[in-house]
Amino acid sequence: MVPESTRRAGPFEGNGVTTSFAFDFKTNAKEDLRVIKLALGVETDLVLDSDYSVTLNSNQEDSPGGSITYPISGSPLAADETLTVLSNLAISQNADLPNLGAFYPTVIEDALDRAVMLIGQLNEAVARAIVLQPSTSGVSLELPTPDAGKAIGWNTTGDALANIASPGALTVTSLGDALVNAANAAAARVILGSTAVGDALFIAASAAAGRTAISAAAAGANTDITSLSAPALGAATATTQAAADNTTKVATTAMVQSAIAAIPSTPITKSYTSTDQTITSAGALTLAHGMAAVPALLQAFLVCQTGELGYTAGDVVAIACDGDASNSRSSGTSLALDATNINVRFGSNAGSVFAIPHKTTGATSAVTNGNWKWRIKAWA
Repeated sequence: MVPESTRRAGPFEGNGVTTSFAFDFKTNAKEDLRVIKLALGVETDLVLDSDYSVTLNSNQEDSPGGSITYPISGSPLAADETLTVLSNLAISQNADLPNLGAFYPTVIEDALDRAVMLIGQLNEAVARAIVLQPSTSGVSLELPTPDAGKAIGWNTTGDALANIASPGALTVTSLGDALVNAANAAAARVILGSTAVGDALFIAASAAAGRTAISAAAAGANTDITSLSAPALGAATATTQAAADNTTKVATTAMVQSAIAAIPSTPITKSYTSTDQTITSAGALTLAHGMAAVPALLQAFLVCQTGELGYTAGDVVAIACDGDASNSRSSGTSLALDATNINVRFGSNAGSVFAIPHKTTGATSAVTNGNWKWRIKAWA
């Protein structure tokens, strides 16, 4: 009998250490599995006995499933990668029941089990599909023929999908249309006729950044508002200064707008995490980060392979990206960055490129290259 099962396991998130991933659905042969790796947004089907191996539990009736070992060789699954295990049973009926032949109940049970396994496999795929609500009828989900540059939406009668020529085919107000067609963020702000506070909100990369920007725009240079004398009727409440001048006690609109314009309008949206790298004294690495931009932020890590200084295998320690600040030893790394690669040079100190504090005592000591690996994460 096949127990109830989802016929899938994962996705398992990598951590740079784990190499064994368990699954709990009945599987008669290792070839009946599909293993998928997701890295940098791209899914790849892994190859059995080349990329990964399978260990099946000996009794699939009482203890269904087994485990996947990945990789067979090389670096473990990285922190920003996942592994998913699916049932991949071939759709076939292998039982042969000839007339007047011997009757073996196990043959019947195996055939029924295989049918249930195939149903479960199909159910897993359907669970990831787009389906209509049970109460919906008379509607087709068949996709129209692909047409470059067009979107897919409901037709005018709401009973089928159709290609939509452009955003102009949708109901958009004149203001919304002007914003959609604005050449850039600055042009959109002009269309909105935004105030200084509005600009702060418009540019902010997040809600927290928006609150900070509003607070800064509202406060300006107002350090002593109570010391301002009451203005005469018809007079300005504060002297108007040049955009870069903030000497008045009330921030001018020009000053606030100048400060807002100096804030980068492009938020950090891309990231890269290297595989764990072997540390070689005076060695060099060229790591293609694939972000098509010079990294703006970096963080390096040491990943323990063999216990040292109170750390155990699998521990990840954040470290500085530069060399030894004291210049007393040729340690650490130098990093040369461009829009394609992170170029790394390890310090030349023989056998111990890095020094870190002891995990429990805090006393700094050099660590052995072979006991650790090096990892870098970058954002742009």
